[in-house]
Amino acid sequence: MKNVFTKSICTTILLLSSITAEAATYDSMYSVSRYNDVGTSSKLLRKPINKFCFLSKVGLRQLGKSNSRSTCTITTSNGNMHLKAILRSNGGGDARCQAICYNK
Repeated sequence: MKNVFTKSICTTILLLSSITAEAATYDSMYSVSRYNDVGTSSKLLRKPINKFCFLSKVGLRQLGKSNSRSTCTITTSNGNMHLKAILRSNGGGDARCQAICYNK
């Protein structure tokens, strides 16, 4: 039993050592804000070819009425990624959004 376990460990190590890992490298940090006005503020990010981006910070604040809605999102449109801060109602609020992008 011990011999089989040892062979399994050795085989696993050999298989894992043959896999090449590619490290992602830092590209850029982006931010966009929308304050107390219904609509969308957008920031053009890099093209998604060999890149990935994620939301790294989201700051939402309600200034007045309970019906205010704010969101942060990353979308893809026409081959480009966009970071968006969106206020969807007139309740008065803020959205501060930040994204970090890496090269694959």
